[in-house]
Amino acid sequence: MNRLMKAILYITAGCIGIGSAALILSVVLSGGQFVVDENGIFGRAKDVVHSAAEFAVGSREIAVGEEAEIQMVDEDWNEEYGLLTIEASAVQELAIDLKYGYLIIEESDDERIYVSASGEYEGIQAVCEDGRITVMDNRTGRKNRTDASVYLKLPEDMSLSDVDIRINAGTLEAMEGFYAETLKVDTDAGHIALSGITTDTLAASVGAGEIQIDDSTFGKASLECGVGVMDIEADISFDTTIDCGMGVVNLELDEGAESVNYELSCGAGAIEIDGESYSGLARKRRIENGASATFTLNCGMGQICIE
Repeated sequence: MNRLMKAILYITAGCIGIGSAALILSVVLSGGQFVVDENGIFGRAKDVVHSAAEFAVGSREIAVGEEAEIQMVDEDWNEEYGLLTIEASAVQELAIDLKYGYLIIEESDDERIYVSASGEYEGIQAVCEDGRITVMDNRTGRKNRTDASVYLKLPEDMSLSDVDIRINAGTLEAMEGFYAETLKVDTDAGHIALSGITTDTLAASVGAGEIQIDDSTFGKASLECGVGVMDIEADISFDTTIDCGMGVVNLELDEGAESVNYELSCGAGAIEIDGESYSGLARKRRIENGASATFTLNCGMGQICIE
C-alpha cells in the first residue's frame, strides 16, 4: 500500500472518529434528542468536525508533500530502483560482491553516495553499517545468471579507507576515479575497467577474465593473473609482486621500465622488460637499476611484459 492510500485511510478514520464524538456530544447536550439546526449544538459540533478535518487534511498534505519531494529527489538518481543514499562524510569503506551483471561507478552531483539498480535486481541489497556500505548479490537459481545493473555514484574526489570489489562473471566500469587507502578488485570470468584510481595498496586478481586499469597511481601492488589478461598503466612507487600463471600481464610504468629493480622467476613462459626477453630461467635473476622499489615477477606458462 502506498503512502497516498495510507494518508486517505488515516484521514477517513480520523474524521469518522471526530464525527462520532461530535454526534455523541450533540445527543448528550440536547437531552437525548438529535439537534439538526445549523445553529444548534449539532451544527456547532459539525463546524468543529469540519475544522478538525480540514486541519488534519492540511497537515497530512504537508507531510505527503514532503514525502513527494523526497521521492522526486529519489527519481533524480534512480535508474529504476533506489537501494541506498547517504551523506558521503558518513562512509569510510565500500564492499561490493556482484555475481553477474554490471556495476557502473559514476560521479554524483552532490556530496551524497547513491546506490541504485535496474534490470533483474531483485535479491540485490545495499546497506550501510558503521561507516561501511555493503552491496550484496543474494540472487539464487536462474536469477543469479541474469543481467542486472548496479549504479554507484560517488562525489568528486571521494576518499575511502577500504574498497573491496568482487565481480564473478559480470562487468565493472568506473567512469570517474576515486581514492582508497586499500583497494581490492577480483574477478573470475568478468571484466573490470578502472581509470584515474589512486590507492596506497592495490590487490588485483583475475581468473579467466580481464582487468584493465588506466591513468592510475599506486603505492604498492599485488597482481595475480590466472589464464586471463591484465592491462595496467600506472605510476607505482613501492615494492610490487606480479604472479602470472598462463595468462598475460601488460604493465606500462609512467616512470619507465628502468625506474624499478626486478627479481625474475620464469618457467616455460616469458618475461619481457623494455624489449629484453627472459625465459626458462634455471634460477631467480635480479636486475638492479639502483631504484628504491623492487618488482618481483613470477611467470609460469604465461607472459609478463613491462614497458
